[in-house]
Amino acid sequence: MEELLDQFPKRTQEVAIDYKSFLFQPERVSINSRISVQATSAAYLYQTQNFNRFSNNFKTPLFHVKSMDLLRTTMSLPIPSIPNSQTMFAYYRIPIVGGGDYSPDYAALTVANMKMVRLLSTYVYSPSNYTAAAAATYGFNGNFQEYSDLVDTLNKSCAADPNSSTLGSYYVAGDISFSLDEVSQKIRFTGNNARDGAGRPQYYYVPVGFADPNLPTFQAALQAILPFPLLEFQANYTLNKRLGFLWNGVDVANEAISFMYPAPNFTTLPWTAYRNLYWAETFANLVYTQNIFFYCDVMGGSTQDTNLPDNLLAVIPVDKAQLGVQTYQSSMSCPLTKMVKNMYEMTISMKTDTGEDLWIPISGFVNIEFALTY
Repeated sequence: MEELLDQFPKRTQEVAIDYKSFLFQPERVSINSRISVQATSAAYLYQTQNFNRFSNNFKTPLFHVKSMDLLRTTMSLPIPSIPNSQTMFAYYRIPIVGGGDYSPDYAALTVANMKMVRLLSTYVYSPSNYTAAAAATYGFNGNFQEYSDLVDTLNKSCAADPNSSTLGSYYVAGDISFSLDEVSQKIRFTGNNARDGAGRPQYYYVPVGFADPNLPTFQAALQAILPFPLLEFQANYTLNKRLGFLWNGVDVANEAISFMYPAPNFTTLPWTAYRNLYWAETFANLVYTQNIFFYCDVMGGSTQDTNLPDNLLAVIPVDKAQLGVQTYQSSMSCPLTKMVKNMYEMTISMKTDTGEDLWIPISGFVNIEFALTY
């Protein structure tokens, strides 16, 4: 009989341990930013006044977690309309060829002829830092309900900057101005020093493309003068792009020519066809972010995202205006199963559509509720 049994493969009996606990296996868990420990010291002051991540220690650990499903999120959004990393408008002011030739000198499309205006970052600049009279002249980033509000603020930035003397030739007060076409609702900018006293061209203005090869060098030169966080940038995202100026600027010399049409008559006075008013290609974008990307440190391979390689919890569409309360209620069940099985704490981090950290003032609040199985 034993010889007969030896002809069959032996099996090791597996016994599943059915672990159940009234204390360590809650079906619902809520975490929030209110009880998260906030930084009391950081490299920059704004990092103690804002948060882009929060952690909760569980009062009792969660054991043998099988799946986790997002049920609901609620968060307040006391944030500006434009990210502080996208508040600089850059443009070229190129001279004429000279020697009787009033055509633009396209060889002058260099960093030396780049200029800028900016909205003042909410992280650093506050009207309380200045006298009331001075603060009224500066353009602060903020919550813009209408295009006209944004244009009015931009024109303040064009006329005055609190660091104008430090910026030197990179900032020229009154050099450009912005306007809003009421019919098309598109923003325009005008080069105010285009002509000399005799009405002849002296400068030509070209908006800098968001991928202009000169732009990183220009930004580095500015940050050598006004270091982070006085000025901050995100690659391929500029105020030009936010305002609707969509030229990428990759081929600077060839594409800049298109901004000169209709071409002026360079030989016959007066230069009535001379162009110094430039229209945005599309409408300005006053939405800080369309989605909020939540990442969670206990997540494993259940999700994948192009912004980060792993740890994605959920992507929440933003359907409330800035200063509102964003509420998301999951309409479908999608349990995530590849994660840490025993949980003692959880950390949530938040990012925007562009992959940038979403900073929320500590006066704001984030709450997330999960359903768990074991």
